[in-house]
Amino acid sequence: MRYVCASVAALMALTAFAPSGVLGQSAPAGLSIGNYHLVGQERATLTKWWLTYTADLTDNGAALTSATASLTSLVSSVTVEPGQGMLQFGAVTPGGHVTSSNTFTILVDRSVPFDFANLQWAFFAPLANAGPNQTAAVGSTVNLNGTGSTNPGGSGTLTYSWSFASRPSGSNAALANANTPWASFSPDVAGDYVLTLTVNNGAASSSANVTVSTVNSAPIANAGPNQTVAVGSTAALNGAGSSDPDGDALTYLWSLVDVPAGSTAVLSNVRAISPTFVADQPGTYIAQLIVTDGKLNSVPSTVIISTGNTAPVANAGLGQRVVRANMVRLDG
Repeated sequence: MRYVCASVAALMALTAFAPSGVLGQSAPAGLSIGNYHLVGQERATLTKWWLTYTADLTDNGAALTSATASLTSLVSSVTVEPGQGMLQFGAVTPGGHVTSSNTFTILVDRSVPFDFANLQWAFFAPLANAGPNQTAAVGSTVNLNGTGSTNPGGSGTLTYSWSFASRPSGSNAALANANTPWASFSPDVAGDYVLTLTVNNGAASSSANVTVSTVNSAPIANAGPNQTVAVGSTAALNGAGSSDPDGDALTYLWSLVDVPAGSTAVLSNVRAISPTFVADQPGTYIAQLIVTDGKLNSVPSTVIISTGNTAPVANAGLGQRVVRANMVRLDG
């Protein structure tokens, strides 16, 4: 049987700590537990006593709708009774305090000096969940999801904050809706993007990372604008407008996929960025360009080279010498 002694009070204050895992490693800003009230005691052995307390939570930080704190002992002379080391607190305003709605019980060996500093409180921190790692193409939209985060202790309301832990060199990617569970961004450079989600319940916080890796994107071929050239002249092709979203180096492959009847036109160098050919017959020439980044080929791009109307060449024949009044025969 345990004897209640409500008139005895323990007034020594104790700052609350937040270890890792479910609990965080440092004291939540502005929170402390103290002003202990002894509400019951019972002798367990000749030197050991069960002591039961309530305590006050003081909040010098942000307002809380609720809080849960867990107790551990740092010395062997004090033992937390199993199942009796948790305190629940209701709403508290900044600068205010609230008494726990329940009690905690410890077994104290009174043959050893008792010091409240050997007790350690921990506020339950939320568990951040930034979602699974993702892959995405450069230029696409990546949707992040932190709704898997939980608040095991039920303290307060979760707030969310996304940030880049690292980005590829040269990236200017920016987050949208970074203070919601659902942030997004667009990878602008190939590589790995590591993002950190931090959730806070007003008493403690935790963080989790997610990595978004870009996948290889197919390059884009650009065979240049259509052209008009004269028959017999040299047509210069230009694939310099081709590009690769990932910034990979490109190789080029040109071909003449259609030429006028009778043409024997050939490209000067099918692997060059800007090959040439001679339009040896009037009509339409169609050149095709395919580029590759070494992994993926582009969709073919074509350019049309048309021969324009060439001015005729007049030939009146050779000059002649004739006798006056004789017939002159001209030949054009």
